[in-house]
Amino acid sequence: MRYGAQAGENVSLVRLDLTHRAGEFALKQLSDFGQSVPGTTLLQARFQASPAPQTQRIMRGTVSEISIRDDQRSWQMGNQFSRWELWLADDIPSEVILRTGATRADIDLSKLMVQDLQIKAGAGDITIRLGEYNTGISVESGAGNITFYVPAETGVRVTTSGALLSFSGEDARVFSMGEHIYESERLNEKKAIAEIEIKAGAGSVSVRQSK
Repeated sequence: MRYGAQAGENVSLVRLDLTHRAGEFALKQLSDFGQSVPGTTLLQARFQASPAPQTQRIMRGTVSEISIRDDQRSWQMGNQFSRWELWLADDIPSEVILRTGATRADIDLSKLMVQDLQIKAGAGDITIRLGEYNTGISVESGAGNITFYVPAETGVRVTTSGALLSFSGEDARVFSMGEHIYESERLNEKKAIAEIEIKAGAGSVSVRQSK
């Protein structure tokens, strides 16, 4: 299944509210979609799920709110695997909320203007690629591995909580500042800063330099 959302006039913010049951999830920039789309496109999506996800779009002033939810009947039918691929416009600020189960997620913010990203996941591996844009990120996960790729001109401030959660950031020059707090070296000199909060029962958090 494919889905596309077009911009109306004077859209100042895109707000994505996503409920994905489990499986695979990817968020990328619209220019990577690989097919010609109208210049007013806000979002393109492909789904491999049965039944198909439910979609809704509402305009609240100049904010375009897009909701995508896996059909609750799929749980009752035993169809727990769902694959989503989303391509988001990179020229409009956005906010993203993702609720998911046991999922492998690849979220590429390197060219996106995502101001706020919230993830609530049951378990799995989550990869987030940051760009040179100020952003706030919150991740809550039962267990799994969370990896951030950070460009040289972006700094991070990471706060973690979780009894069985390990952290590594030396590759990106991110060091401990005290109990459960980590910051990029020379943070105040960075072009952009990502404020990151992570709550996880168990697993690992890695911050690496973008290649």
